[in-house]
Amino acid sequence: MLEFKGKRWSRIFYYALTTVIIGIGCICSEGSTLAKNSVYRSTAIVELNKSSLEQLVASEGLIPKQKSWDINRAIINAKSSSMVESIIEELNLDKNITKKRERRKLIERIRDGIEINLLSPGIIEFSVIYDDPFICQKIVNRLIRFFIKDRLYHQDEDSEENMEWLDNELEFQRKRRLNTEEAIESFRKENQNISIYIELAYSPDSAGINFPGVFAKRYEKYSQELLDSGIEYKTLKAEEKLLVEELAKTAETIIIETKTDRNTDKVVLETKGVNPVYQALQLDLMRCLRKISGIEENIEIIKEITRMTVNKLKQFLEKEREYAGLMRKLKKSTEMIEQFTSVKEKVSLMRRLEIRNRGTYFRVLEAAEVPREPYIPD
Repeated sequence: MLEFKGKRWSRIFYYALTTVIIGIGCICSEGSTLAKNSVYRSTAIVELNKSSLEQLVASEGLIPKQKSWDINRAIINAKSSSMVESIIEELNLDKNITKKRERRKLIERIRDGIEINLLSPGIIEFSVIYDDPFICQKIVNRLIRFFIKDRLYHQDEDSEENMEWLDNELEFQRKRRLNTEEAIESFRKENQNISIYIELAYSPDSAGINFPGVFAKRYEKYSQELLDSGIEYKTLKAEEKLLVEELAKTAETIIIETKTDRNTDKVVLETKGVNPVYQALQLDLMRCLRKISGIEENIEIIKEITRMTVNKLKQFLEKEREYAGLMRKLKKSTEMIEQFTSVKEKVSLMRRLEIRNRGTYFRVLEAAEVPREPYIPD
């Protein structure tokens, strides 16, 4: 009886132990399958600050806008097959892969697991899902390194283009100033008669002399003289008319002495002489005519002077506008040269600072870590 009970308990123990072993095996098998199919997610957040040169470009209106770094293009390049292949080779993820088909599957798996989002201007989130937590972190760091390298490359390219653009603009402005100076010198030679007045008008020592006003006053003066001469001319012409009329009425000669016959009382002889009234009128008329002649000559002279003054005023105003345009161009070119030279010095300084302080433009807000637990998508 006791032997039977011992065998019975042995069988029970055997079946129980077998059940436990089988259960543990199933659990381990299920756990290994689960572990094999688990994926991990590593995330990093990076802030890309504007460089000193980019800030200078934004503040200075003389520099053309840089070819801004296209983050969308960078995201596409980061997820491209060529980029993923370089990561695979760098991390030696294809050491056990011999078939091209398996390699393509690996590339697609990594590409599907890469996610890059722009959280806000300058803030980028890098996320990678992969079945190995350590590789997951490494891929994130490689992507960040690619973004920084791509950004710096375009930054250097923009710096070179800005320097080249500034050099070209400086050369253009120098040639423009030289051409303007030659045009001013040519203007002086061609307009020697009035260029001195124009240059004096623009000279700091001119003490506010208004040369067009000077010519206008001259014109006003000669116009008044012409008016006065015209009035005097009309008066003399009226006087001439009266003298001519008086002469016509006055006899040229008069009888000074007469002799008569005593017997008949008839005039035998008359002695005539010049009429003094007529003579006086003649003298007055001659003086009047001389005055009229002098006035006519004076009027012609004043007319000519007035015409010359008007022409000179017109010429002065035309040439003054031409000279003022040349001087404005010269001043503008000089100012532009000074500004471009100043900006070029700033850009050169900024480039040196950029090379020295490259790391300050990239700040890791949240570093990529090795994930400890598998990633479960929402």
